[in-house]
Amino acid sequence: MMNTIIKTNIGAMTLGDFTVNMEGDDLDLSLFFDVTAVNATVEYIILDKLARLQLHNVLEFPDEAEEWYDAELVITGKCLHISVDESGKLKTVLLVDYEDAHNPRLWGTAQIEINLSSHERELRQFIIYSVLKKFC
Repeated sequence: MMNTIIKTNIGAMTLGDFTVNMEGDDLDLSLFFDVTAVNATVEYIILDKLARLQLHNVLEFPDEAEEWYDAELVITGKCLHISVDESGKLKTVLLVDYEDAHNPRLWGTAQIEINLSSHERELRQFIIYSVLKKFC
C-alpha cells in the first residue's frame, strides 16, 4: 500500500500498511496502520509521553527504579489503532512500542489518544479505500 499522510489534532503522520483484527466477543473492527513518519510536533509528544512513562516506572517499580531511571528508551514501532464499534463510532490511538537499548527486560507500549473527530469523514473514506485496495 502507498504511504498516506493524515493530519491529526497533534500533527501529521504518514501511514503505511495495516492489519485488521476482528477477534473477541465484541463487534469492534480494529485496524492497525503502520506509522512510517511523524512531524516534529508528534515526535515531541511521543518523546514527552515516553519520558513520563519512564518516570512512572521509576516510581511504580522501586526494585527496578535505577534500571528505569538509567534506561535509554528506543522506539521500536509506531502504529495508529483505529477501532470502529458496532454503532460505527471511531476511536483512534497512537501506539508506540519502546524498549531499553541495553536491557530487553525494560519495554512497553505507550498509548496516545488522538482526536480525529474533525476529520471523521475523510478517515472513514481512507479506511474504505485502504481495505478495498488491500483485499480487492
